[in-house]
Amino acid sequence: MKRIIENIEPVLKRLKSFCEVVLGFKKNQAVLEAQRCPQCSHPKCIEGCPLGVDIPGFIRALREKNNLKALHRIREQNGLAGICGRLCSAPCEKACILNEEEGVDPINIKALERFSFDQGQSKIKQIFNAESANRNNRKVAVVGSGPTGLTAASILVEAGYEITIFEALHLPGGILRYGIPEFRLPEKALDIEIEYITSLGIEIKTNCLIGKTYTIFDLMDMGYEAVLLAIGASAPQMLDIPGAQLKGVHFAQEFLMRTNLAGEQQSLKTEMPDLFGKEIAVIGSGTMALDCARIAVRLDKQATIIHSQTEDDIEATGEECNHAKEEGVKLEVLTSPVEILSDENDCVKGIRCVRMDFVDKDGKGLWKVVPVKNSEFAVEADTVILADKGASNSLIIREMKDLKINKDGSIWIKKNEYMTSVDGVFAAGGVVNQSLNLIEALCQGKEAAQKIDLYLQKKNQNEEKNI
Repeated sequence: MKRIIENIEPVLKRLKSFCEVVLGFKKNQAVLEAQRCPQCSHPKCIEGCPLGVDIPGFIRALREKNNLKALHRIREQNGLAGICGRLCSAPCEKACILNEEEGVDPINIKALERFSFDQGQSKIKQIFNAESANRNNRKVAVVGSGPTGLTAASILVEAGYEITIFEALHLPGGILRYGIPEFRLPEKALDIEIEYITSLGIEIKTNCLIGKTYTIFDLMDMGYEAVLLAIGASAPQMLDIPGAQLKGVHFAQEFLMRTNLAGEQQSLKTEMPDLFGKEIAVIGSGTMALDCARIAVRLDKQATIIHSQTEDDIEATGEECNHAKEEGVKLEVLTSPVEILSDENDCVKGIRCVRMDFVDKDGKGLWKVVPVKNSEFAVEADTVILADKGASNSLIIREMKDLKINKDGSIWIKKNEYMTSVDGVFAAGGVVNQSLNLIEALCQGKEAAQKIDLYLQKKNQNEEKNI
């Protein structure tokens, strides 16, 4: 049995606005899809979900048309249901038992989670008490208000801690606000999630750059007994090919932040007409690369993704790739950039590329992608966007000499403990692992919060022994 697919905005309408592309389920569609769930006695979907959400439980509530109960079930393990329902890579669906049956699609769990949020959001404050009970008068600071920080903060406040989130920018949300376009995550949905987080009693201080406004040691002097660094991997990385420093080469992080801050599509067209050219080439394969290309076509520009692997190896979901192609984004797969070409004014005029192919050199079935001889060609472009993985934020690292750093620039942590080399300072998310997707970032936030709780419980026990 085929699963029900979410409603999608028509292509021509998409290209004229930044409105959300995936529209979600209607009520009858959600009920029908929920009824497909076999309600397994040993649900593999829960095992596949890194957060351990009670998936059969919330789907059962949807069958009963109790949307608030469904949202309650999700929020027991996942405080960002509206975001996951839009952006999650859905490993639970890959684990669904229906995959084992020929001709039967897995349950569209991600869409049902989004439906639960969209329908239950108006009553969202009814789920948990607005002020957490049994506070223990211990303070924890969370640095960064992205998915990892928000998740950790919500778990810690419900465990009784007084939580303050410190955010460098003027609004909370981190990459969710500044690194994801409106057509994938509407600002309204993010604001509702953050309002829920603050309703638990969490304070968020914006325009507060840790390392400049305050140091980590300042926070400790202010009474914070543990600090979680959840600052992500927002610093861009330069591509190691000739021409990477030419005029017209931009980082994806910069492009996404500029367009998100500009707001309306018409504002982008009028306020930034000369910043980016008409032919944009994006080097990269993740969701960030596709987001940049899809923004470009909405600004009446031609956009090409350059990726050295196959289309199946693109890190973004197949759904996102299909949406991009429908909107006019060109995919140059099995293509590797060799040099960014310049004109007489040292501005970008194209990218010299080489075709790639699979070769089994040793005849052992170990296929590798290698350049094809005499296959070089040029991709026309007057703007190049580098959309490779980001690097860890360096300001905190520079001001904390005792903080141990890995070779790739990420913060070292004790295995399975999330504790850094500085006692009482923890780290999780992109600053620890630059390759995390959304659900993995949430999971690290949850696990780090649990480790902080254990650390402070032990600290409290030791203090009582010494009294």
